[in-house]
Amino acid sequence: MDVANDAITAAKINADVAGTGLIQNTTTGALEVDVTGLSGDGNITSTDLDVTGGTDAAFADVTINIKDGAVTTAKLADDAVTNAKLADDAVATVNLIDDSVTADKINGDIAGAGLTQNATTGALEVDVTALSGDGDITSSHLNVTGGTDAAFNDVTLSINDDVINSDMIIDGTIATEDIENGAVTTAKMNAGTGANGRIAMADASGNVSFNSVSTYNISNGDSSISVSGGNNAALANTSISVNNGGISTAKLADDSVTAAKINSDVAGNGITQNATTGALEVDLTGLSGDGNITSTDIDVTGGTGAAFNDVTLTIADGAVTTDKIADGTITEADIASGGNNKTLTTDESGNVGWTNSPVIPNSMMPKFFYMPAVIFDTSVYTGTPVTGITRDLYQEYVNQFEGASNPLMIKSDVGGADEAPDDIPYLPTAESLYYYITYYDTAVFANLSIDANGVLSYDVIGSGTQTSYMNIVFVIK
Repeated sequence: MDVANDAITAAKINADVAGTGLIQNTTTGALEVDVTGLSGDGNITSTDLDVTGGTDAAFADVTINIKDGAVTTAKLADDAVTNAKLADDAVATVNLIDDSVTADKINGDIAGAGLTQNATTGALEVDVTALSGDGDITSSHLNVTGGTDAAFNDVTLSINDDVINSDMIIDGTIATEDIENGAVTTAKMNAGTGANGRIAMADASGNVSFNSVSTYNISNGDSSISVSGGNNAALANTSISVNNGGISTAKLADDSVTAAKINSDVAGNGITQNATTGALEVDLTGLSGDGNITSTDIDVTGGTGAAFNDVTLTIADGAVTTDKIADGTITEADIASGGNNKTLTTDESGNVGWTNSPVIPNSMMPKFFYMPAVIFDTSVYTGTPVTGITRDLYQEYVNQFEGASNPLMIKSDVGGADEAPDDIPYLPTAESLYYYITYYDTAVFANLSIDANGVLSYDVIGSGTQTSYMNIVFVIK
């Protein structure tokens, strides 16, 4: 019985068609999967996860485990990682994703002596009230209160030379014996009345008096420094400039050296300066590497000095796929031989291999043979010659010798080693033969010619009779 495509609709389905695992929709008649009626042959199990209902839950046995590194910060519940969950030395640096241990992942019991956990943020904080140092803070210059165990190491405090200024000294507390030579500053001195701008000056005997002095200017020596307010700012005329080499890296602000500041002589080998922007650019034409690119599998042009290290290129095994090969580039010389009288063919599954060839080599052929019989239809002649008819003599010869091309072929079908092959050996190409017509009925055929590939051209000028025939001879080259 022939059934047309899409002829079986849901309405045509009987309820008994629904076997195990199927149920028929009572409204539409469509078949639906009934998962409650299915039982798999495989179990879902895991050593890392709790699996409920895993028995017979899959078509095959399935084992589920957690991948290494798969448990990220987002997968952990807050406070889930406690000391009790960790084996000694179990969590190494490589087991933690960068920044995965955040404040909210820290359990309160991690805060030991000297630490406390912030109740709001979960962050660890130092509890200074719980710390006791191993060192004391002492001083022979200062009074220290509470210095016992106040530091991690013993600390001794002393006053550095030249750090006590006038503001630190209570007026009237310094006696003569307390003053070292040169220790009294101008703030402690009264110059008396007189003109503004006087300074303390010592005479040859060391006597100090306050006198007016001449003022001089501070000026820019070579335009390398801008001077503001330099007039009458020095005791002698002063010229300020930057020493050669005086601008070090520390003196330069970040990003202060722009392209416009770069001189062209900064561009050495392999670098050129852009004439418009002043930016430095890599000049590939000025670079020569220390390594060569070479290959025994690939033609390399310009590989000398083309790399920083010597580079050898080879074609990886299996890398040359069909997509890599240009169409029409594989020649006979590129194909490894499969042996004498072999043909590269495919089997019924499409696998390529060498098989015994139905083609017989020229050395085993006779010098000539007659073309297999073919029928020339002369009924096309109805009183007017029919011209320009062609026949491919070589292809018709091959078609008769190949079993797949000749449905009329009968062979000895005895089975086993004595059974005849499907194909009769034939010459491999049309160019392997010379083609001759040694006789034809001149009342029927005219203007016969054969090209090098065995294509016959002819005219039919009359109807054939019982004695009309054409004799075609193939000669082996």
